[in-house]
Amino acid sequence: MKELVNLSEVENIIGYKIKNRKHLQTALTHSSYSNEHRGAESNERLEFLGDAVIEFVITERLILNFKGKEGDLSKIRSMIVSEKPLAEAIQKLHLEKYLLKGVGESKNTTKSNAILCDMFEAICGAIYLDSGIENVKAFFEKAVGDIIENLRVNGYVDDPKTKLQEMLKQAKIVY
Repeated sequence: MKELVNLSEVENIIGYKIKNRKHLQTALTHSSYSNEHRGAESNERLEFLGDAVIEFVITERLILNFKGKEGDLSKIRSMIVSEKPLAEAIQKLHLEKYLLKGVGESKNTTKSNAILCDMFEAICGAIYLDSGIENVKAFFEKAVGDIIENLRVNGYVDDPKTKLQEMLKQAKIVY
C-alpha cells in the first residue's frame, strides 16, 4: 500500500504505532478524496465505529470519575462527545494537515468542525480495530483529557436552552 501521507508522523502525534497501516490511511481519507480517487476507501465506516467506541470510553471515564445522576452524566458526555471539542482536539494535535480531501473540499478555506470530528472518530475506530480499547483510551486521554479534567475540577455549565426547559418543567409550564 502506497502511503499518501506520512503515517509515521501521525503515529508520533497520536502516540500509537499502528500495525495495520491501511486502517490509519483510511481514517485520514475524507469521502471527497475517495470519490475522486478510485480504490481509496473513505473514513466513514471507521468514523461509525469510532463514534461508538468514544461513547463507551467517555461513559466509562465519567462513571469512574464523576458523581451525579445519569441525566447529569449524559449532559457532560454530550458536551465532550460533540463536534466542537473533538474538532478542537484534532487542531490541538495539528492532525488536520494529514486529512486527505478532494479538490473541491480542499479549496474550502473554512475549517469544518464536522469533518475534523469525523476524522477524530475515524482515528479512534482505526486504533480500536488495530488493538482494542486500551489504546483508544490512551489516545482519547491525550486528545481530550484536559477538557474532562477541567469539567471535573470546575464543574460544568448547562446551555441556557436546557436550563430554561428544566425551569419551565419544574414550574409545570407547558412549552
